[in-house]
Amino acid sequence: MARFGRTTGSFYTARESPWPDIEHDASTASSVFIEDPYQWSHTIGPGGDRLLLVGLVFLSTAGGADAEVFFNGVKMELIRFRETTGANSAQLWRMMNPPVGAGTVSFTHPNVGPNFIAGGSISFYNVNQTWSVEASADNASTGDPITISVTPAADRTYIVDAAGASLDNAISVGAGQVQRVNTTDGVWGSAVMSTEGIVTPAGATTMSWTGVGGGIVWVTVATAVRPVFASDASLITGTGTITFTPTGTTLGAGALAAVDTITFAQNVLLGGDGALLGVSAPAFSLSGAVLGDGALLGTGVLTFTTVGDLTAEASEALLGAIAMVFADAATMSGAGALLGVSAPVFAESVSLSGSGALLGTGTLTFAESVTLVGSGALAGTATNLFNHSAVLDGSGVLVGVAAETFAEVAALFGSGALLGTAAEVFGQAAALAGSGALAGTSSPVFVLSATPDLPEGFVSGTIGIVFSLSGSLSGSGALAGTSAPVFSLSGTAVGAGALLGSAANTFADAASLAGDGALLGAGLILFTPSGIMTAAGVVVILDPRARRRFVRTEELVAVSRSAADGIYIRRMP
Repeated sequence: MARFGRTTGSFYTARESPWPDIEHDASTASSVFIEDPYQWSHTIGPGGDRLLLVGLVFLSTAGGADAEVFFNGVKMELIRFRETTGANSAQLWRMMNPPVGAGTVSFTHPNVGPNFIAGGSISFYNVNQTWSVEASADNASTGDPITISVTPAADRTYIVDAAGASLDNAISVGAGQVQRVNTTDGVWGSAVMSTEGIVTPAGATTMSWTGVGGGIVWVTVATAVRPVFASDASLITGTGTITFTPTGTTLGAGALAAVDTITFAQNVLLGGDGALLGVSAPAFSLSGAVLGDGALLGTGVLTFTTVGDLTAEASEALLGAIAMVFADAATMSGAGALLGVSAPVFAESVSLSGSGALLGTGTLTFAESVTLVGSGALAGTATNLFNHSAVLDGSGVLVGVAAETFAEVAALFGSGALLGTAAEVFGQAAALAGSGALAGTSSPVFVLSATPDLPEGFVSGTIGIVFSLSGSLSGSGALAGTSAPVFSLSGTAVGAGALLGSAANTFADAASLAGDGALLGAGLILFTPSGIMTAAGVVVILDPRARRRFVRTEELVAVSRSAADGIYIRRMP
């Protein structure tokens, strides 16, 4: 894995860490076990973010693969195991955040009367509690020296090994390492453990032991322990490119602060408070998961080429981001997800749910389909483009947005859907339903058709709606308070209060308005070839040829066009 790189001659430079380094707490060696009980004592100190590692070595003793290790009766987690011919094996186990104080390490195995089993325990603090170890390895061979290489991705790690050799003498720890356990019975073999750290910058680290004679069989395992805050390019500042060749995982508060360009060739997992804080142009080639409070805070350009899965485990994920590209699909949920972003692009589909999802965004492009659910989803956005279809459901969906474009199909449901928007364009068809759907909007345009089944209170307080081919509006209060709807071919408005209080309405071919209060208090209505209205209220009608205005306050039964005389108003007797 390439940890970081450079562009245009600018190198990354490490900066002083604001986070504590890993500290060794305690080490305890076991005796050589030849019978039950298989246990020893280990005391955990009071430091925070603790980790306990246990190493076990089986020499000329079968059953290592079936061993189970416990601390205070709680089973530990196996990190690495290696077995050779001749029933020789080594293994490492861990427990995150073990309890403070004296405790007992114990293990079970099926072999009765072992030849040699020994091990030890090492505890640390200031260890990452989300991802405590990484880059474990194993090796086995014969002769001098015992050797194993571990390549951590994170800076500031500790390397820990456990090894065993079938010889009758003690062996010596390699340069740069600290011996923690060295147990021998003088007959069957030796069991050893050591540490090396702090390892910075991250890179291949070799652990070794010498004093093994020719032909002597040995086996070893090792792992890297991660600090309380670590990332694949943590504590890096400057300009250039950080590249994660197959995978990249960034966890922890403030990860990747103030970097410029980051490329993840396959997938990335970003988690923790402030992850990728202040970054400029990361690219995620296959998939990206961004988790945690303030993740990707203040970013510039993010590209998710296949899948972008953004789940705000805490609020304000992707806070302040600017330009994001999701080439295939994206799932966003949680309060404040993508809060304050400027120009995300969703190339195929996106599912947004949760209060305040995409709150305060600028320009969003959805190339194929989108599903928006939840109170305040896309609240306060500026310009959003839905190239194929959109399903908007829930109270306050698209609240306060400025200019939305729905290129093919839009289905808007729920109280307050598109509440307070400015200029909406529906390129083919729109189905709008729910009390207050499109409430307070400015100038939506329906290019081909809009034929929804609309309940009461639909589209309250809108201004300027255009239906290029046909439109059907029904329900109490439909288009109440509108300003200038235009129906280019035909329009049907049904229900009490339909087009209530509108100012300038144009019906290019035909319009049928029915219901108590239809077009009540309207200002300028234009019916180009024909129009049918059944309503009670005040209507202002403009003759399209004579350009004369007729105002009638009486109850109207119908308005029809005469080829010779223009528009006639027929009144009830």
